[in-house]
Order: sequence, then structure tokens, then C-alpha cells
Amino acid sequence: MSNTFKHSRLIVVCIFCIIVSCNPRVEQIADDPSSPFPGQSENETAPWLVDAYYRLNNLSTLQESYTFVTNSSGKNFLALWIKYNTTILSQDEWEEYIQETGESKHRFAHYTESDGGTHALAHKIDRIEIVSNNDFNDIPAGSSLTSKFLFLSASAWPVIQVGRVIRLNKEEDRANTVFGQYFGYYYFNLSFTPVQGFLSELAPESLYLLEYDTFHAPAVLLTEEIPEIKTHIFTVTYYEGEKEWRVDFPVNFK
Repeated sequence: MSNTFKHSRLIVVCIFCIIVSCNPRVEQIADDPSSPFPGQSENETAPWLVDAYYRLNNLSTLQESYTFVTNSSGKNFLALWIKYNTTILSQDEWEEYIQETGESKHRFAHYTESDGGTHALAHKIDRIEIVSNNDFNDIPAGSSLTSKFLFLSASAWPVIQVGRVIRLNKEEDRANTVFGQYFGYYYFNLSFTPVQGFLSELAPESLYLLEYDTFHAPAVLLTEEIPEIKTHIFTVTYYEGEKEWRVDFPVNFK
């Protein structure tokens, strides 16, 4: 993030603090069971959920682009870790985008125990495809593998549509996510809605405003199926209308 942008955002935060003290519509959240955010009385609402939006330049992989995992339940699976290379929206672009998404029409809780900020892609991805250069058991080379791979991430879009945050504060709620069941922990933003399911079953709007994070892979694809042919190059492609971004994952099933 540039110093200019940080300075601009600091100015916005200062202005927001002045508004909080002067504008009766910006109220501290009541600590009572009827509050949309019970137990969060130390936090205030703001007319945005996502602190920073990012434009997607291309997809890439982590240094360790895939892993084979055996979890505590004995499940064996392949995980493909997807990374985003991005450019942050300017202050003016950010303000325009929260108008476009309808985010500015609501007020959202901003938590003192934060997840390190809320960041998302400034894209309404409508489809994700995955194919292989080799046959994947009953699926011929080059054909869609969306029925074979789960896609796990998080999205700001459902939260914006509802107009309030329902956080995954409870350990059992995080453990009950598909990511939690497979990995035994949960690292996506607790203020966003989990995205989880086979790619073939996810509705297009499930992929809108996907989480972006620089500290961990913001999305992962996984499968429990082991193919007969052991060497594959999986190609993952994100689509937004006519735009597309893709990345290859060379994988060796040992």
C-alpha cells in the first residue's frame, strides 16, 4: 500500500471519527440481546465492510503450490493453493466501488479484535474452471473437473446483501466449515461468509468479492480422488464476463 493511499485512508478515518462524535446516526453498538451485533459494545459501525479492494492482475501459486494432506479424521486429499497478484484501488476508486456494490447503504460492525483488516477482490467472478492435461479417471483430458474439486474461500458479497455481519466467533462454528473439517482450523476472515462447495455446484454470486489476503492463500481447491495417471498439469481459470485469469499446477500423485 502506498504512503499516499495510507495518508488518504488516515484522513478518511479521522473524518469518520469526527462524524462519529457529531452524527447521531453513527451509534455505538448496544450490548444487549436485541442488537444485531450483541457483545460488541466497544465497537462502532461504519458505512463500509471492506477496508480495501484489489484489482486482480493474475493468478499465481504459493512457493509450495500444492500439498497432500492426511487430516485427523484420516481423510487423504490434494490441496491446490491459489494466490492473487493484485493492485489496490485508489481512494476514489474504493469510494466509487462501495457505491456500486451497495455497501455504502449499510452500516457494519468494525471489531477491535480484527482479522488484520478486511480485504477483497473488486471483481464479481462468475465462474471458476479446472481442467487437466491428462485423463482424471473417468474425466477425459481437457474436460471440466469442477465436479471433482471443492473450492474453499470467503466472500464479502453475502454480508453486504444482508447488511450486517454474522461473525464466526465460536470455535464450533469455524470447525463446522468445510475448511475447518478438512484442515482442523479456519483462517479466512471471520466477518466474511465462507465459500464452500464443489465448483460445479456453486452459484455465480458465490464467487463475488472473494477475500484477498497477503499472509495466506485466499483460496484453495481440494479433491480426495486419486487418479490412475499420476502426473497432471491442472489449469485453474477465473472468469468475469469476458475477462479471464489462469494459473497452472503441475502435480505428481506419488
